[in-house]
Amino acid sequence: MIPDQKLLSQLGLSDPAALAETAIARLWRVTSPDGPAVLKVYRDGDEQDEGPGLDLMRAWNGRSAARVLARTSGAVVLEYLDGPSLGDLARDRQDHDTARILAEVAQRLSTQSQPVHGLVSLADRCAPLFASHHDPDFARAAALAQSLLAGAPTPVALHGDLHHDNILRGPRGWCVIDPKGVCGDPAYELANAFRNPVGLPQAIRDPDRLRAMLATFATTTGLPPDRLMGWAAVHVCLSLIWDRSTPHADHPDRDLPPLYLSIYEAVQSA
Repeated sequence: MIPDQKLLSQLGLSDPAALAETAIARLWRVTSPDGPAVLKVYRDGDEQDEGPGLDLMRAWNGRSAARVLARTSGAVVLEYLDGPSLGDLARDRQDHDTARILAEVAQRLSTQSQPVHGLVSLADRCAPLFASHHDPDFARAAALAQSLLAGAPTPVALHGDLHHDNILRGPRGWCVIDPKGVCGDPAYELANAFRNPVGLPQAIRDPDRLRAMLATFATTTGLPPDRLMGWAAVHVCLSLIWDRSTPHADHPDRDLPPLYLSIYEAVQSA
């Protein structure tokens, strides 16, 4: 399937080549007036929950992020980054470098944070966790999220889905793609990195790797280790809730919450 020719003409694009299909969009590599680019066309004609992230990318204006080259109803044109991704490095047995790069990217993004209207608050993002859950791990995570939110510092603009496969190398170094656009505690930014990358199930369950990542994140960003690990534990529970394809109890990652919560509790009591 190729993009609508009218859309290509409207945006000044040519030479479409299929890249990927997701649940909400189709992507093509294209030639744009600015060089190689990615055309992302949303399946239902709107950006769904990606609008705040695109607004944030525009505010970043290419600083540690792919550039938004054009945007129209139901589609967006993004700078093409040829990679590799940090996920590629980790899967190629170079995982020891990825934690430092993740933390450095998160730190650069936080230092250029600026007001962006329409970002999702971290409290709203955590709302599904506050619904009634009989599972004791989810209840612990909900209480932890309430505590972290109550003691959170001044909120900043966050990528909201920062992990290995959303950081690619390009002409300006390591840059992010696909932000969600969240506003909240800067310690939340690296929460999803602990349970990534995809394709290394043993690594995301290795307590030594998790503790080493935590130490690198804390040292590089200057953020408190207990808040970093606390948000990681909260986020892994949220991820299970968001994935409606499998009931919580049967999910292949159901073993992660108790592991992440136990590391958090060890850090807090140290």
